[in-house]
Amino acid sequence: MSTTVKYEGLKELQDAFRETVSGWGRNIGRGLLRAGSVVAGRAKTIIYRGRPHHLIGDSGRLHQSIIVAATGGDVQVGSNLIYSRVHELGAVITPVRAKMLHFVTREGVEIFARRVVIPARPYLRPAVRDTEKQIVAAVVTEALRPLDKRR
Repeated sequence: MSTTVKYEGLKELQDAFRETVSGWGRNIGRGLLRAGSVVAGRAKTIIYRGRPHHLIGDSGRLHQSIIVAATGGDVQVGSNLIYSRVHELGAVITPVRAKMLHFVTREGVEIFARRVVIPARPYLRPAVRDTEKQIVAAVVTEALRPLDKRR
């Protein structure tokens, strides 16, 4: 007694698999770009969430400067403004050429200080934490998109 197995559509399946695999890199790149956009959108809402001392008097430049760039298997979300890092991580300003810092407040009060501490007002790190599930979903959805087209 013998058994014969006949494969039908194997060539089509192989061709579809090759096409899907070759498109994964491009689709993952799209997924990373979508994920970055999700993070950027959340970061923009965090900047203006109205918490006390959270970017008080901001001109809107930081909000407008947040961009997303995806290259290869990497995505970057951020701002090129010089003070964006200070807002995210905080900073300590100390005098370089003098013993004291000197500045005048908006109310006209002169201030002398040995150092000024700018507290961190993070907006990017919380945005990533808040959107972890959406980040994964965006990348997976785009990576699997070629398979959806086959159905």
